[in-house]
Amino acid sequence: MIYTFNTRDNIIWQLMRNPLNTTAEQFNIEVNYHFQEFLRYLNNKGIEYKKLCRALIPNRDKDKEELLLCFDTNKDLNMCNYGQHILEIIFPLLNDTTVHSVHIGDFICKSQYQERAKKLLFSNLKFLNYTLYIDSSQYFFVYLNNITRAEKKKLLEKLNDERMYIGYCNFTYENDLKDLLAYILGSVCIKKGKQIIFPGEMANDHFYDFAVKGYREYPVKQEYYNSFLDYKIESSLLYEIDVSDSLNAVCPFYINLSDVNICVKSDKLKYLKTVKTQILKRSGMDTFTVEDMQKLLKEKLRHNYIFNLYFDEWGNIRFSILFEVLCLKKRAKIMAAFKYIPNENRIDLITLF
Repeated sequence: MIYTFNTRDNIIWQLMRNPLNTTAEQFNIEVNYHFQEFLRYLNNKGIEYKKLCRALIPNRDKDKEELLLCFDTNKDLNMCNYGQHILEIIFPLLNDTTVHSVHIGDFICKSQYQERAKKLLFSNLKFLNYTLYIDSSQYFFVYLNNITRAEKKKLLEKLNDERMYIGYCNFTYENDLKDLLAYILGSVCIKKGKQIIFPGEMANDHFYDFAVKGYREYPVKQEYYNSFLDYKIESSLLYEIDVSDSLNAVCPFYINLSDVNICVKSDKLKYLKTVKTQILKRSGMDTFTVEDMQKLLKEKLRHNYIFNLYFDEWGNIRFSILFEVLCLKKRAKIMAAFKYIPNENRIDLITLF
């Protein structure tokens, strides 16, 4: 199973797709060759791919959050390597049994977009300390996924002692700042307990020194890391080619979701209304007809990243999406599992979580 396949931020696969005019079958062969090589590569380093799953796929667990932390670097102009300093504060506050994707970056925006950047920041961030906005680039962000409530509490308490820390934003649900930062922030590493997995050939390839705090460093070749370990922060500004390429990773031909029939069988809907009652109620789908469900799922399929990709023994392509719905002014995240049946050009709903 491929938990995530990132072509959105990966120039290698974009080059293969466009200038080289690679066929869908060739693309599929190349991706799977690289994926198998990647698994062997991780195994040789003593890293279990399946144990990184929680850091690589979107999370619907109500007890977990995606968290954005914001720092004003103007508050300490003598601090050159503020990224290293901030990560050294954050990492010990995370649980030694959890796994997280860590993305970082400065809020770089062109001069003509400064007012928009300021508005996005001040309308989404929960400010805990004073900041004087001069330019967006003074702000440094750290994004963490799969954060437990205990970890969040500890982070917010301890970070108040850091003079550059100014506030945070819950990035679990959609917002316009998240849409933008999904394309600005870059994956710096995956933290799994005391293990730090990062893109690079050797430990000293990385800009940050993780070993200084007693962490075990595991460099992973950039081509492997960027393709299979780079978590895609969700964004409504979705590149459709990323969805197509992700499907092509497990399927030897192109699938155009706009041309595929979405099927929710009547007995499947009956099962969902009987067994998944609470999920349907909190998402407002408890009164849906088959047609209502099919229409919603077709729309959500076209506007969400896909993950948990694999080709089953019956020749079907299986995958999942996580989508957001608003019901009675409350937002809910629903995970849907599907299978694509090639000879019928049909996507069947398997279940909802």
